[in-house]
Amino acid sequence: MNPISRIRRQYKNLRAEDKHYRRKVCYDDEGREIITLQLDHLRDAFSRFSPVGDRRINPEVKDYLISQNRRLGPLVVNVRNAAIAGKESMREGFRKTVSEEFRDDCARISRRITFNWIKSWLMLVVGIAILLLSTLGEHFSISLPIPFPDANIILRTADVLAWVVLWEAFDGLIFTRSSLRMDYLRAARLRLAEFLFTE
Repeated sequence: MNPISRIRRQYKNLRAEDKHYRRKVCYDDEGREIITLQLDHLRDAFSRFSPVGDRRINPEVKDYLISQNRRLGPLVVNVRNAAIAGKESMREGFRKTVSEEFRDDCARISRRITFNWIKSWLMLVVGIAILLLSTLGEHFSISLPIPFPDANIILRTADVLAWVVLWEAFDGLIFTRSSLRMDYLRAARLRLAEFLFTE
């Protein structure tokens, strides 16, 4: 058998297997996505290092919720734990803890978006200024009666520096900003999620 044909066949087999391992998405009657969170013990829900008055969600629970939260739109988190499902105060405490955790994440990501926005615009202005100065320097270096020996090297270095700074600015304004906005929307989705408690 031809090696290329064998590689193509292996690739097709791997693609077919990959479809079976993809996470199945469940929806309720209203079209909202459902994430099921299984807690064997109540202590699994909260971080054991958090103080009594300021409970924090267990990092493993938080990582699981974030990893399962891949889409946008309404979300329902189905928490399976007999102890939480049986007491209204525990249900409300868990709901409040998760909401506060992702509220803090939203605030942190919002600050990062603002910082990225300001930094990117400053870099854009600096890059354009360096490019203009380089262009003006090239124009005036040609008209000098005695040419400056290292002018060409300095001007080419300034050009490269300007384009590097401009690329960083565009990267921040387009790619980094869109990634941060998606992180913000996912954190906000978990903050506003509806919680169901079952045994």
